[in-house]
Amino acid sequence: MSTTERPIALALILCDQIITEHQTMKKSLIGTFNSITLATLPSAYATMCLYAALTNGMGKMDTRLRCVYMGDNITEERTLWEVKGPIEFANPNQVVEINFVLNGVVFQNAGLHTFEFYCNDDLLMERRFHVKLQGAA
Repeated sequence: MSTTERPIALALILCDQIITEHQTMKKSLIGTFNSITLATLPSAYATMCLYAALTNGMGKMDTRLRCVYMGDNITEERTLWEVKGPIEFANPNQVVEINFVLNGVVFQNAGLHTFEFYCNDDLLMERRFHVKLQGAA
């Protein structure tokens, strides 16, 4: 793992679907959102996608995406799950795009949640979102 550059996070976006146009490799993010509403808790959310874009890296790096329930205050923070994997930058000018398709994510509680994206154990970006209970004020 040789790196001389610290990656810069350009985007971390929640959406319903990510479409990649095969000739140009351009991405279309369909149905962006900041919150989800569930009929009951605990409950699984069928499918959500998370798009990440990074630049300024060099070489192979370890990444980690972590989903955290934030609760009503910081003392309630609880990791729900995390996934890990490598990425590689050919040069610092390259933009690396990562599409996460998250199926059946189970949410136990309503309230503030966050996705945290790490590169070589450095938190590069987080995306906060709310889980709401249908019918609740």
